[in-house]
Parts: sequence; structure tokens; C-alpha cells
Amino acid sequence: MDKRGPYQERRARHVAAHVAKLRGDCDELKLWHSCPVRQCRRVRGCTGDPSRCLNERRPALAQETAKAAKPKYIIGNQTLPPMSAAEAAAAIAASIANHT
Repeated sequence: MDKRGPYQERRARHVAAHVAKLRGDCDELKLWHSCPVRQCRRVRGCTGDPSRCLNERRPALAQETAKAAKPKYIIGNQTLPPMSAAEAAAAIAASIANHT
């Protein structure tokens, strides 16, 4: 970052970079699907205030993510429940011991 130049220009660049990052986060999470701003839905991206959008939709997003992010391990046709680190270490040790 260039330290020379007026404070207002540096501040404006900093704010613009922060807003661009927030807008990218909104677009990546596809928050425009449920956005009340019609233009966001039309262009399929954030066009409004991204910080307000993230703050308003964060609780609902956390609930949806928690429902979708329950880990399941699929081996062949079996769905196994998640295992603890100790169980995983024991399984790895057993598989290494059986390997010749």
C-alpha cells in the first residue's frame, strides 16, 4: 500500500477493497437468492450493501449450513457415522498392522 498521498484517497481505497471482499463473499454464498433487493436477484449478485446483507442473513445461513454439513462417511454402499480422533487412530493402526 502506498503511504504517500492524501489520507482520504488511502481510506477510500481501503474501504473499496473491503466492500469488494464482502460483495464477493455474498456472491459466493449466493445470498442474492433471498435478497429483498430486486436488482440483486436480477443480476444474480450483490448490488446493495454487502455488510448489511451478511449481517441480516448470517443466522439463517448458519442454520442451513449446520443442517447440510453433518459429516457422513460413505464406503461402498455403507454410510458410517463420524468417528472420534481416537477411533480413527485405532482404525489406521489396525489397517497398517494388517498390511503386508
